[in-house]
Amino acid sequence: MPASRSLTRALLIGALVSAGSLTQAQGLPDQTGTGGGPRSTITAPNTSSVGQTVPHPSAVDQRLERRIDDRTRQERVDDRIDTGICIGCNR
Repeated sequence: MPASRSLTRALLIGALVSAGSLTQAQGLPDQTGTGGGPRSTITAPNTSSVGQTVPHPSAVDQRLERRIDDRTRQERVDDRIDTGICIGCNR
């Protein structure tokens, strides 16, 4: 029985110490110039509220961007159908 009490006591002390260090780590301010770690403000503009890094908003993928007057293949097919159906409708 004394061995189980000392084990319980050791586990309790270990849990309290680790909880105290976690609280201290959360309270530390952000540091700059440390290499861009999770507490660094180097990544601050590109981080979400939970600390995950997100893409830079101005870094748009050029392959996904198209001009508004460039029609897709499906839009061209739809236009052919529409003009074929409506021949003579405006007279």
